[in-house]
Amino acid sequence: MKPTITQALKGALISGVIALVFNQIWSFIALHFLGSVAPAGPWAIMVVVSSVVPLLLGGVVYFLLEKYTSNASKIFTALCIVLAVLSVYGNFQPVLPDGTATPQGFALLTVPMHFAAGLAAAFGIPRFSK
Repeated sequence: MKPTITQALKGALISGVIALVFNQIWSFIALHFLGSVAPAGPWAIMVVVSSVVPLLLGGVVYFLLEKYTSNASKIFTALCIVLAVLSVYGNFQPVLPDGTATPQGFALLTVPMHFAAGLAAAFGIPRFSK
């Protein structure tokens, strides 16, 4: 049975919270024990928004794929994995999008977070949308 938009968003929210918990724990470890430095700004809030909002959008995409395709879970999982891999490219750049220099250990801090969100979306949204 195909999920409703409410079910897809519920699955996305659960997956987003899972990614958020992992990302906050990883952020704490990387910042306090591994020598990473967070960029300027409210880092904890940025992690919350970056962990949950994309997954909510992913829930909408999953709902639409379920509605209009016959192989939604496989397509969605593949799409999430590809996007997670592509999303880490910017983490290795010497300058952040706002023009400031990339902080020390930025890739170590952020790459696992990108993969956590991508994998939580890829496998969590289809599972928790039932």
